[in-house]
Amino acid sequence: MPNQCRTPDLIQGKVLAALPWEGGCKTEAVARYAGLDEDIARRALEDLIKRRMVMIDDRNYWRKKPLD
Repeated sequence: MPNQCRTPDLIQGKVLAALPWEGGCKTEAVARYAGLDEDIARRALEDLIKRRMVMIDDRNYWRKKPLD
């Protein structure tokens, strides 16, 4: 079964663009910067974790995965 995402690529792109390269953001800040509802932003972030594009640290800050 393919890895199914719950949010469209456009929404995931907006969320990914809202994350800074240095440091991280809480879910509320990502939603505010992307201009989205917090629930939609959270679902998009969860989908981006499945795609291994973001990670969440022990302080609940979302971060972009470093490029290898």
